[in-house]
Amino acid sequence: MSLDPTNYAALKTNIQGQGSLTGAVASSDWPTVANFYNAASATAVWIPNLPRSVVIANTNLVAFATKTTLLQATFTLMLLDGIVDATNANIRAGFSTVFQGADLTALSNIAQRLATRYEALFVSQAGPPIVSAVFGQTLTPDDVQKAMGK
Repeated sequence: MSLDPTNYAALKTNIQGQGSLTGAVASSDWPTVANFYNAASATAVWIPNLPRSVVIANTNLVAFATKTTLLQATFTLMLLDGIVDATNANIRAGFSTVFQGADLTALSNIAQRLATRYEALFVSQAGPPIVSAVFGQTLTPDDVQKAMGK
């Protein structure tokens, strides 16, 4: 997602609310501000591009072998594209249908990560874990400067 005027306004408002950035903003130190937003937050986000190999490596294959043919087919279908979009509620529901307990927890843990502050600022659904509209993107000093109107 590239930032539009509304996003730039939201970023500016958020920057102005960060007391720890007052000095950097006053001195137009845009790299420092960008670095702040590109650092990890405490907010978990779903991963939209989880490689199939990571999912398989974290699947309890012994337990999977005991599943019904229908459940095995469901799981195989979810992995068909080679990339699993954990931001998709239907995919997460599929995991919940096929796996339970520790197996489901293990898959849920690999399907999310801590967002950067920038990613956390632009979330598209409420409640942890969430989906970020700017997942995997980095805030640049130029974006900060533009948001601040300098």
